[in-house]
Amino acid sequence: DDTDLSRVTGYPFQELIDGLNDPNVASDKTLLLLLSMKRFIAHDLNLKGLSLLRSLLAERMTDARRRILGLHFHPDAAEFEKNGVLLKDFDYYSHPDNADEFRYLLMMCAAAPDHHIPNITWVEKNVTSSPKDPQTQAHIDTYHPVIKMWVYDQGVVNMDTGPLHFMKGSGRNTEAKLRWLYSVTIPPAVQAQKEPSLRYHGDPIAEGLPDILRPVLPLPEYKRTLIIADTSSIHHRGTAVPGTVRRTIRVRDGLQGGIPRRNPYDWDGWDSWQFPGAYSDYSCGTTHQCAVPENTNIR
Repeated sequence: DDTDLSRVTGYPFQELIDGLNDPNVASDKTLLLLLSMKRFIAHDLNLKGLSLLRSLLAERMTDARRRILGLHFHPDAAEFEKNGVLLKDFDYYSHPDNADEFRYLLMMCAAAPDHHIPNITWVEKNVTSSPKDPQTQAHIDTYHPVIKMWVYDQGVVNMDTGPLHFMKGSGRNTEAKLRWLYSVTIPPAVQAQKEPSLRYHGDPIAEGLPDILRPVLPLPEYKRTLIIADTSSIHHRGTAVPGTVRRTIRVRDGLQGGIPRRNPYDWDGWDSWQFPGAYSDYSCGTTHQCAVPENTNIR
């Protein structure tokens, strides 16, 4: 990671660390903000990769939590970590008989123990298309993984109603994504200060990003398709003829569209993790076998 960061910024990684350790460069307030949920920190150290470091640390710690809890054994974990999005049968996962399995799926996506997963209540939510809707601009919600959910009815949500568009794999901090993040966060970063949900205006193919923005549509084999997405990936609401209503099912208000955001650096399970060994008896809180086996290598 430090090599990638240096290659992107053109500065030795140690210069960023030295700056963070120098009280004349980085105040106590800056250090507190560094490990906070604040989406963007305007600081001269962004020239040396401060925003990139925050994104990398958040991603690595999310991956580590998933492994500490043994949630990387979930059958969908590899796909979700690679692509940042899953499409599932909503009628199956919303059935009371499958409630425990649904929570296990959400725990894996959020890399969180059971007590961090709220009880999910679904409500109908209609969105009316407008040419001034900022959500139609490609963007990331924030610098760290965030879980949001949508439910699309077969035959109700289609290209004409402005479905979610999503760039698979763009939640991972590849060198190409880091280069884009660097371009929008280096001083003076006027747009980032104005709108910290960073907007993407580039050419993903030319820039080497993992995919293009593609529409997410209901799967034909399901009556209703559940979409679970990490919106630290590049995404946007699709456009439609002004006045068009997109009818979806969403998580009730108050849950930020999915799993409520938490500070990616703050977790009560770290103390139970015994370094340098690859073993934890920290329980994920469900009936599933989520503890990491003794012989598991954490990478």
